[in-house]
Amino acid sequence: MNPQCAEWKTNRAPRVIKKSEDNMQELEYKFLISNERFQELLRKANKNFGEPAEKVQTNYYYDTVDCELARRKITVRIREKDGQLKLQTKQHTYKEKAFLQSEETEMSILELPDTLNLKSFPELTLIKKGSLQTTRYSFYPTEGIDFDFDENKYLDVYDYEIEIEFLEQHRERAEQLISDFNLIEGKDAESKSQRFFNRQDTLNKN
Repeated sequence: MNPQCAEWKTNRAPRVIKKSEDNMQELEYKFLISNERFQELLRKANKNFGEPAEKVQTNYYYDTVDCELARRKITVRIREKDGQLKLQTKQHTYKEKAFLQSEETEMSILELPDTLNLKSFPELTLIKKGSLQTTRYSFYPTEGIDFDFDENKYLDVYDYEIEIEFLEQHRERAEQLISDFNLIEGKDAESKSQRFFNRQDTLNKN
């Protein structure tokens, strides 16, 4: 990734108000597929598991001018969903093909700032880089499994993604879903933030 990534102009100091904080480990399989395949598998999931829960969420990404955090495999984002804002920091710790593991910290905040200064990175000023909007269709085939179908829109891109997020004790069931829906693990998974920054970098070069 080219270290010179785009900057949004900012004219406000950050004001983040902490309400609560949670730490969690995230385990997931992630598959990027075509729109046609996405619609086909969405219909199959609807038939097997019933109507999905549908939500729209927007991720606002923050990084330094030269995208230092992205190079360190760290994502800082504010997620807007259901009228609430969550400041989330995610450290991507392991990746193998479609499987990703990460450690995530989350806290509620009251506004969407243009810049961030976080205790985790005291030497860095983070600026808002852009946003990615997701329409998510969620199924819950069994306890401990979230089976999500995501339509994503960012920059000039639309893409389609299936995520299977699971607790460790339900890994076997998650892998059974991969088999049942004939999902292919051949290509290395990329997180939403990675795809966003990669595309932004490509546009900056043109």
